[in-house]
Amino acid sequence: MSYDGRSITEAHRSANAERDANVKLPLGERPKRCRRCKKWKSLDEFGSDRRQSAGKAKDCKACVNARKAWRYRNDPSARVYARSYYERHRSSSTKPRSKKAVSTSTGRSAWQLRREAATVERVERLVVLELDDGVCYLCGEDVDPLKFHLDHVWPLVEGGVHAYSNVRVVHPSCNGRKKRSTPEPVAL
Repeated sequence: MSYDGRSITEAHRSANAERDANVKLPLGERPKRCRRCKKWKSLDEFGSDRRQSAGKAKDCKACVNARKAWRYRNDPSARVYARSYYERHRSSSTKPRSKKAVSTSTGRSAWQLRREAATVERVERLVVLELDDGVCYLCGEDVDPLKFHLDHVWPLVEGGVHAYSNVRVVHPSCNGRKKRSTPEPVAL
């Protein structure tokens, strides 16, 4: 079998010579050939793709960008999709951060900072369980001493404090139903 009238080894030698002549790489770094433009390039010029054995995409970044630009210019549905995507996500950068977002200065989440700011005294779970006689303040039934929540009667978000006077024992299911509202507790 021959390639352009040459043997396989001659074709490989010429391909290696072409690769070495066109690509200036640091010593020890292997080049990769782009599937589209057929040029030898450094691995930094390829995007990552975990599905590939080398962990790099088959096409270089320049070819991928050129293909995207061509599709945007020539395919009306691509323009419509790109425009609708932009409209849907335009305001995402201006949305408020979630309560689980971490503060960069302290490394703590927003709810941790709120609780620390509202803490009047250290609240022990078992002390609250004894104070409430092990009874859920929302439904009036006994709670499991191993599986119970502490609930802020007046939520921290609304200015409540983290103290024995504001913390009560509650079933996990009752606490999930309550969320941030302030329902009337059961008269015991």
